[in-house]
Amino acid sequence: MNSARDFDEAIPDLRPQGDTPLRSCQLVMLRLLKIFDAICNEAGLQYWLDGGTLLGAMRHSGFIPWDDDVDVKMPIDDYHRFLALASDVLPYDIFLQTRETDPAPPGS
Repeated sequence: MNSARDFDEAIPDLRPQGDTPLRSCQLVMLRLLKIFDAICNEAGLQYWLDGGTLLGAMRHSGFIPWDDDVDVKMPIDDYHRFLALASDVLPYDIFLQTRETDPAPPGS
């Protein structure tokens, strides 16, 4: 698998094209999902859309108009494989945030 790549040309950041803050956010999430998909396909990792993301894809051919997140699931073994390779394959402008990299503050 290739090390960290620059996805700027293949999957550009389209957030300036959003006509509302929510739409700009959705365009960022769509870019993240496309990059995630490319990495999973190259690594042979399985995942699927879930929740509102799946509903939006089927019912709206995109996001539910008011949705502000992306829901994906994957088998636990594939998740662990993704965690192991993420820092080497994610582009320069994306980092993986987990409970281990960003633990909740005490008392939360």
